[in-house]
Amino acid sequence: MKHFFESEARFLKLDIDFPHKEMLKEANKLKDRFVYHRSDDSKGWKSLTLYGLGEDKTGGWKTYGYSSGQDADKDMHWTKAAYECPTTHDFFLNRFPSKHYGRVRFMLLEAGGYIGLHSDGNTRLLENINLVLNNPEGCTWYWGDDHPNLEMNDGDAFTINVSYHHRLVNTSNQDRYHIIVSRYDSTEEWRKIIDDAAKKANIHGRYITLNDLP
Repeated sequence: MKHFFESEARFLKLDIDFPHKEMLKEANKLKDRFVYHRSDDSKGWKSLTLYGLGEDKTGGWKTYGYSSGQDADKDMHWTKAAYECPTTHDFFLNRFPSKHYGRVRFMLLEAGGYIGLHSDGNTRLLENINLVLNNPEGCTWYWGDDHPNLEMNDGDAFTINVSYHHRLVNTSNQDRYHIIVSRYDSTEEWRKIIDDAAKKANIHGRYITLNDLP
């Protein structure tokens, strides 16, 4: 059963080590296969799916006519792109603390690109898992209020509360690559990573299940 971490916190920095330099090379090698992701109010925001319904299917299951995540789950698989990225693929098969994924996607914000102000839901969950492959100077995450911006550095890992409004701009001359991970399970290792991060940051929250969501 999947557990969600409900909290008013905006993010948790996670103690996850991953080969971001090698992953960045693999992502950049496939840049011509990335497709535009949610192109409304954005420029240069693209994605490539490694695990999901297809490498060019970067949206949620509702986008493709499924009635539920469980219904879509039966058609999810490692894509051709994943097999062409052996370091990244091996990490998620053998090292990341999940055995049942929803989606695993490379996310690209091209040089000079931006993502407009938006929110991804109303429930305060630390759920969006973001692995930073690179974050060039001039690429900035802005919250939709006066809260300090989220500082990201190459090799950082976060779980982010994307119910808060946020936007991104990349004023640099370099492309920015991240990986966003969605999981369908809650391993003991994953919960320990969350518990340790919350304790270190003095952040409070509680675990809830799908039945507790509004």
